[in-house]
Amino acid sequence: QYSNTGYALLAIAIDRISGQGFASFVSDQIFVPLGMEHSRIPGESALDVPGRAVSYTQGSVLFDLIVPATGLSGQVSSIADLKRWEIELRDGTLVSPESFDRIFTRHVQTNFDWGDCGYGYGWNICEIDGWPTYQDHTGEKLGYHTMITRIPHEELAIVMVSNGDYPWVYDLVFEHLVDLYLNG
Repeated sequence: QYSNTGYALLAIAIDRISGQGFASFVSDQIFVPLGMEHSRIPGESALDVPGRAVSYTQGSVLFDLIVPATGLSGQVSSIADLKRWEIELRDGTLVSPESFDRIFTRHVQTNFDWGDCGYGYGWNICEIDGWPTYQDHTGEKLGYHTMITRIPHEELAIVMVSNGDYPWVYDLVFEHLVDLYLNG
């Protein structure tokens, strides 16, 4: 099941096994090969990222100063880089077809009020009344929100990022975008 601690432990394992540090490993294995020029895992502070959007939420600067990036939080990217990442994930550049299938297989059932959902490796996998099967993962850090939603049989991915503190807007925008795509 989803666990922030699990992602932090995964980053520590990658750090120890690779011997090069989590941020360097992700850069060398994902960001550089995929040409993700505006993505990184900041060092001591997210404030050291050039061109980074500043949150409209009060207190987020203090949070950025005291909470370094780990496997569970703090990665910085652009919408174009996230689009590239999603395409490379889907097209088999990033992981093998076998790994891709494991990522998007329900390994545990989850209890959401809004549909039949399970959890794969890092993705909620749901089928909702009247909606196609989709996969999503959200990210949230004080004043920053991301959402990547995939509707595989439509070959559709919706990537949303925000530096405001209005996560409920994502649901409204997502529903509207999917409705526009599926129903014109």
